[in-house]
Amino acid sequence: MAVDKNGYISVLAIKPIQKEYQALLVFVQSRLLTLYESHICSIFVYGSVATGAAKPPRSDLDLCVILDKDIDDIDKLNMVNIAQQAIELYPIVPKVDFDIASKSEVLLRENITSWGYWLKHHCRYIYGEDLSLQFSLFKPSRAVAYAVNGDYLTVLSDYLLSIEQTNDLKTFLKLSKEASKKLIRSTNILRAQEGGDWPDSLDEHLSRLIKIEPKLVKELMFFMKHIELGIYKKDEFLIQMKNTISFLSAVEKNINEKL
Repeated sequence: MAVDKNGYISVLAIKPIQKEYQALLVFVQSRLLTLYESHICSIFVYGSVATGAAKPPRSDLDLCVILDKDIDDIDKLNMVNIAQQAIELYPIVPKVDFDIASKSEVLLRENITSWGYWLKHHCRYIYGEDLSLQFSLFKPSRAVAYAVNGDYLTVLSDYLLSIEQTNDLKTFLKLSKEASKKLIRSTNILRAQEGGDWPDSLDEHLSRLIKIEPKLVKELMFFMKHIELGIYKKDEFLIQMKNTISFLSAVEKNINEKL
């Protein structure tokens, strides 16, 4: 599990960006600088491209963009447009995702366990001010787990609605696999207040969960299989997802009552 010898959550190993993704990153950075110039505070990459484990053409490109101004709808639209341009020019990725925020939002005290943890432990700095240096290393805690995945009910409800509304197989597979990963990672909230291990991969999430709620692991294997093979039909997936969300919520409530 991703904890170092001193009990801190591990940070990303320093590795060169895979050559297949270098031109894509240069393009995205160039477009951002053209649009925002000095308003760009920081650019980070996270996910499989950041860890050097990306697999063309299956892996997405995930970035955090921090601006020195408040974020508005135009900024969000700009990110959508850049993503579309990038995919058209570099079909090595199926999707480009941006997490966008202002520097002031990132540095708010109440966002230390969310933005602070995320930049420190999941992101790789590629341009501008390295805001991850503003934060100390984090140790495993329930507070951090909730900051990252405590929104699972809202996020998964949105996924369910989008899946119900689509009749396109490609869109269904994309959304259902994303929802499956969110569900599995959200199980990290089922933990003690402090200490313990800190799962990184999906397999690690399931491994730690066997000790806590083995019946839930059995339900989650459905989603692991779907992530790998995409074999389940929409109706079957929706039923299983709704049932498993209810299961996870009940286990969470039970743990909360005992703490």
